[in-house]
Amino acid sequence: MAIPTIASITPATGPASGWTVVDIVGTGFRVRTVPVIYPPAPLLPPTVGVTFGGLAARYVQVLSPTLVRVMTPQSRQQPVDVEELPAVPVVLWNQSDASVPIPTEVVTAVAGFIYERAVIAPSTDPPLHAVLRTFIQLLKRELWRGTAIRTHPDYSDVGETVVVLAPVPSVTMRVTEEHDAEWRQWDNCREYKPTAEGWDQYRPPRHTALTIDLTLAAEGEGPSQGLKDCLIELLRTNPFLHVTGDSRWTGEPNDYPLDITKDPKMLGSVGLIEVYEMQVQVRGIPIVLNQCEAKVYAADEISLLTARMGG
Repeated sequence: MAIPTIASITPATGPASGWTVVDIVGTGFRVRTVPVIYPPAPLLPPTVGVTFGGLAARYVQVLSPTLVRVMTPQSRQQPVDVEELPAVPVVLWNQSDASVPIPTEVVTAVAGFIYERAVIAPSTDPPLHAVLRTFIQLLKRELWRGTAIRTHPDYSDVGETVVVLAPVPSVTMRVTEEHDAEWRQWDNCREYKPTAEGWDQYRPPRHTALTIDLTLAAEGEGPSQGLKDCLIELLRTNPFLHVTGDSRWTGEPNDYPLDITKDPKMLGSVGLIEVYEMQVQVRGIPIVLNQCEAKVYAADEISLLTARMGG
């Protein structure tokens, strides 16, 4: 009899949708008593069981008495308005060759693993990044818990990318920028920023539209349909995207029109995974170069000076 111990869990964090490969290092992990011919049979049950927050790991592989490799399950924690969820316990126990738990051979890492939501770029991003960040946060609040969100922006050299490990369910975005012709009439209006001395004058903005091509993927017909319907309802009930104002100007919030420009269309399926595509646009985003063109000073009073003429 060997009571297992846990020395480390690497990585100790992962996305809420699961599928993170985690190495558990410790001692006393039970290995199979009967030698297995290489390659091992895929259906042999593991001799160690692992749970994350009470949920069984998707895959468990006992590599040695000191190393177990697992794949995390999807988190079932209630959604909260924070990027990082509370840590969950990781429980590991030994079991027989037939996967019968051994009650006396169990260990718990009380705060062993932290599920994370997708990390968004800092709030000091340029205006287009702020719009995209707000759009992603809208999806994060309303879509399924643990949905993976990825972006591929084409509108700047330094893009905003959310890196995730989970394959499904997922919402993948490809973002492109174009001049918004319907807002072109406002391109001739110069922008002014108040200062202590007067006003700083800036060049007229260039109104821009962000086109967001969405790819939705989920496992099974029900989950994929649910993800698609949830996203449609979300966009239809939010005709405007409420974006925090640019601190370089007045700081007042902006409401940009948010439209569905292409209805969802099924691309096909890969095994049990169904994939849909759709397109939305965020319109009328003013892009102003942060470079003062001229300074305008207010005239509070006009004084006429007369010069005495010598005679």
